[in-house]
Amino acid sequence: MLRAWIPIVLISSFATTISAQDSPKKRVLTHADYDIWNTATGVTLSPNGQYVAYVQSPPTGDGFVIVRNIKTNSETKIAIGGRVVPATIAPAADVEIEDQGPVPTVVPANLGTLTGSPQFTPDSKFLYFPLVPTKAEVEKAKSDKKKPDEMPRTVLVCFNLASIQIVRRFESVKSFNILGEGAGVLVLTKEPKPETAPMPKEPGPPAKLDQQPGSRLPGTRPRPANVAAGDLVIRRLSDEKEFLFPEVSDFSVTTDVKQIAFISGSKKPELVGIYFCDLFAPESASALKSELGKYSRMTWDEKQTKLAFLFSESVATPNPLAKPRVYLWERPNKLPLPVNRSLLAAAISSVTFAVRANVLPPALEILGPGTTGMKPGWQIADRGISFSPDGLKLSIATAPEKTAVEPEPKKEPNAPPPTERSPVNADPEAVNLDLWSWKDEAIQPMQKVRAGADRSKTYTAIYLLDTKQFRHIQDETISVNLPAFGDWGF
Repeated sequence: MLRAWIPIVLISSFATTISAQDSPKKRVLTHADYDIWNTATGVTLSPNGQYVAYVQSPPTGDGFVIVRNIKTNSETKIAIGGRVVPATIAPAADVEIEDQGPVPTVVPANLGTLTGSPQFTPDSKFLYFPLVPTKAEVEKAKSDKKKPDEMPRTVLVCFNLASIQIVRRFESVKSFNILGEGAGVLVLTKEPKPETAPMPKEPGPPAKLDQQPGSRLPGTRPRPANVAAGDLVIRRLSDEKEFLFPEVSDFSVTTDVKQIAFISGSKKPELVGIYFCDLFAPESASALKSELGKYSRMTWDEKQTKLAFLFSESVATPNPLAKPRVYLWERPNKLPLPVNRSLLAAAISSVTFAVRANVLPPALEILGPGTTGMKPGWQIADRGISFSPDGLKLSIATAPEKTAVEPEPKKEPNAPPPTERSPVNADPEAVNLDLWSWKDEAIQPMQKVRAGADRSKTYTAIYLLDTKQFRHIQDETISVNLPAFGDWGF
């Protein structure tokens, strides 16, 4: 048996040796290899399946928007500015720095705020994408000593897939989306306009108040409060007609992509309010509420038949400590035709702000300072509101009423800075003490750290939409979990 196995083992070993000698030796990858790897992002397929578009970006430097015709296997490249490595300070020669991987790359902020993936129109005839200035364009502008407002910036471009060329540019765009069917609708928000002169301060209370922290498509987060608002432009691509709504702080497109609701905070009092219109007929825009004040926290129920939002009077009114109120609007099954509309702003080129009044049913106040069931000394807080999944309960935030804080005493121009032991205008014999008890939940230093959060803490309450009743379900002593369905919680 041993003699029979020896030739087989020898032949197998000889064949393995020959195979190892014939196979090429694998090269070890180095940094130079993966430095040339490109990244493909924003890969998008056209609705008809004929085109694919994506952004090709190297680790540093300029990149390309690549449009490939799948049927003809042809490819078009449009050069765009890429990412740059942020400047770093070189460490000293005797300092050892731990390797933390590749340096992250960023897009220069001075080129504009517009970002996003390429988007095809529903009819697969055009492609929209941000065109970032290339490094050569930026360097040329610098060599020409152009002013900051004359430097090249990112623009939104429209690329014709048939003629393979850019046919339209949109400047000062902050965000964009292609929606709808057929030719589609372009919904874009403009960058806030720079103020040429400081705005006059509105008269407010002499005391300081605690400040609480405050455009979206379906499913996105609400826009933060106190952020400069830009114009909302709805461009109907079938006839290239635009409609501009000034200084829109928040907007929401319905999930069926047929209508849009938005909040306008224009400097013109007659344009301030919350509006609703057909996405393909923006001239049908109608005010749900147009009283001068602050509008925020716009939210839909799951079926998008009800729209709720917060409203508070402007600080310019006689009541500077106005409390937020909750308004509810019932969405009709069908919008009225855009007839007998009144223009509240003049036409700008092809851009028109058309608003109609008293066409749609108005939003009604359901919660306010005098709501039955509200605890004495409590109010609705300017925080998020939401509907329960069954659409029968509206969750809102409540909190004890805020009181004005005494203003700090004026400091003399040459007065020494105050210290903890000797504050300005304090009695020299007075003693400052921090009192703490062993029964407190947290030690004194931690109480100081949490003081700000404790002052702005809110508690959940609900409004039963079917019975129109208000209930507190949270306070300092109790907390009830809100059920998704039904009226029982624990």
